[in-house]
Amino acid sequence: MNFWKEAEWSEMLFSYLTAGWYDWTVSEHLYKNNTHCWSVTAGYYSHYILAGTMLQLYLSEDESNKSTVSGIAESHAKLCHFLRGRLEPNLRERFVEYLGRVTDQDSSLYDKKLLQIGDALFNAKKARESHTYHVLVVSHQTLSNVTSSSGQTINVSETVEDINKYILQLSAIINKFVLDLVLKVVMNLDESVKHYHLKHFIEEIDDFHRLVEKENVGPVPKLLLKSLEQVRFEIEMVLDERKVLDYRRFKETISSFGDKWRSYNNLKRNLRNLEETLNILSSDL
Repeated sequence: MNFWKEAEWSEMLFSYLTAGWYDWTVSEHLYKNNTHCWSVTAGYYSHYILAGTMLQLYLSEDESNKSTVSGIAESHAKLCHFLRGRLEPNLRERFVEYLGRVTDQDSSLYDKKLLQIGDALFNAKKARESHTYHVLVVSHQTLSNVTSSSGQTINVSETVEDINKYILQLSAIINKFVLDLVLKVVMNLDESVKHYHLKHFIEEIDDFHRLVEKENVGPVPKLLLKSLEQVRFEIEMVLDERKVLDYRRFKETISSFGDKWRSYNNLKRNLRNLEETLNILSSDL
């Protein structure tokens, strides 16, 4: 087994998944507290991150397109265009064929589903922008009926709440499709690597629950909790600890691969920049 390749792929794949779950959980937490503006924002990000998870799957098949795939996954606009067939059509075609092959299903199913998720992502993006990017909406989102000079009436408060509700419903639908797809792909991996990824998957689910508890953004959405319990059950049915004898080395590799440390160093650098900015502005007061 190539520890570097497998460990990096595993960490990126499950980090995408858990980040999407986190955003969905935060969105529902805010929705229940009627904080619709930020709930819509977090909910949209759950769509975006969960959709990006699918692209991480392909990197287990073809590393030659890693920079292209990463560039698409890291851009809202590019991801929308890719899923809708308007960017990198050849790569998208290979990706769809790959999904059909590893899940033993007709690839046309995935072609259609990617298009649907791309449309959902685009519409959620526009709905979010019409709400959170406009000060006239954000500042007055508690208004009930507002009537224009032409006699048109819009209930702003209900519209905002309905957008939020649909965003959350889409999070559940996208997560179910993506999570089922991830589990199918991982379950079909070669025996020499599959059990490492399955064990790591369970650990990432546990880490997600600890994150929710630490940040006090629970409870986890019921549909998400149910799906995670089902995933854990299916993994534990097949996980063979005798086939992960080198798991400690696998985990050590996960903690040290380049992209991870670049992300952490970038985080630390931006902290220092904020500290310097705060000191400069504070000194002038």
